[in-house]
Amino acid sequence: MAEMDAATATTAAATSTTTTTTTTTTGAPGGGGGEGEGEAGKVEDKTGDHGFVHEVKRMAFLNREVSVVLQNENGPCPLIALVNVLLLRGTLKMHKDRRSIGSENLIAMVANLLVEKNGSGADENMQHTMQEMMDILPTLQYGLDVNVRFGGVSLFEFDNHVAIFDLLGVNLFHGWVVDQQDTEVYDAIANLSYNQAMDRIIAAREAGSDGQTSSEELVQTLQEAEIIERFLSETASQFTFTALTQLHETVKEREVCVFFRNNHFSTLFKIEGHLYALVTDQGYRDNGMIGWELLNAVDGDTELVSPSFGQPSEYVHPNDLGQTLEDQGGSRIDADEELARQLAAQERAASRQNQGSPRAQQRAQARNGRPGNPNTGPSKGSGCVVM
Repeated sequence: MAEMDAATATTAAATSTTTTTTTTTTGAPGGGGGEGEGEAGKVEDKTGDHGFVHEVKRMAFLNREVSVVLQNENGPCPLIALVNVLLLRGTLKMHKDRRSIGSENLIAMVANLLVEKNGSGADENMQHTMQEMMDILPTLQYGLDVNVRFGGVSLFEFDNHVAIFDLLGVNLFHGWVVDQQDTEVYDAIANLSYNQAMDRIIAAREAGSDGQTSSEELVQTLQEAEIIERFLSETASQFTFTALTQLHETVKEREVCVFFRNNHFSTLFKIEGHLYALVTDQGYRDNGMIGWELLNAVDGDTELVSPSFGQPSEYVHPNDLGQTLEDQGGSRIDADEELARQLAAQERAASRQNQGSPRAQQRAQARNGRPGNPNTGPSKGSGCVVM
């Protein structure tokens, strides 16, 4: 297979989008591109974009200004969360004057970046994987099916859609984790994925409907299914305290990643030991005092904070003090450059790790027809809610 360059990737992703979408464009027309968008970000909005159009907000992030893509109601939160990780890292850039962008352009930006990171000189297996990614990318504007495993925040059943995060060096976490101290529930569900749990429940119902409940094995099956069903019902928000604890332990300091909970993908950042979810509701587009949600509770009783992670009422943008973020002194510029180096190092390390990761091995197994494909089951990522 011939090597795929950035132009081919953009064409492939755009073609897939055109042939698989029928949704009409909503929102304001996209703003123009320009200098400063970075190699992977030099994408002009197209007339007749078949996807969504998103507002773009400028906000301060660790002594520099970045663009953040906002979410429409029922918009494509997997794509937005992924793009915002790359924007916060500085891997992707947008012109500071851009105020909106179409989902097709976001897809093309990610496609170009995938090729830049993985396409040049790749072997045949990687080329095959890259072609699969080009086919999958356009679907992210409508949602993403993820099959979480209840044993840990980083555990998912393998799926080619999830592989996109691996190839970009972006960690994906979820919040649906069982408490190991609750031994009865833990033994019943810790080693299962969501789809497997649903299969157990359905199988138990079918067996019970036959009226044959006398065998010891069947009684155990019914009891186990009841435990599983109760856990799913009691944790319907898909976020447990156990998961919150694991996230604090697992997410690295100053890591930007993607987090899935309550059928929603968000951009997560850890600083000074605290976890923050990026606020992307377009209702906050013109509110420069709100930037993040402090992730310190699982019941939704969380706190909105400023772009500098403090009280919104006390937040003052540097520009309001007559300063630009680029002119705040050498020490801050040095700190920003150090952050960029840290994020780049994390990205490279994640990329190297993922080459030998179970997901990468499962990708190879799937191509060769060996076990590793996930069970098919109900979508847990479509129809995202606005956070």
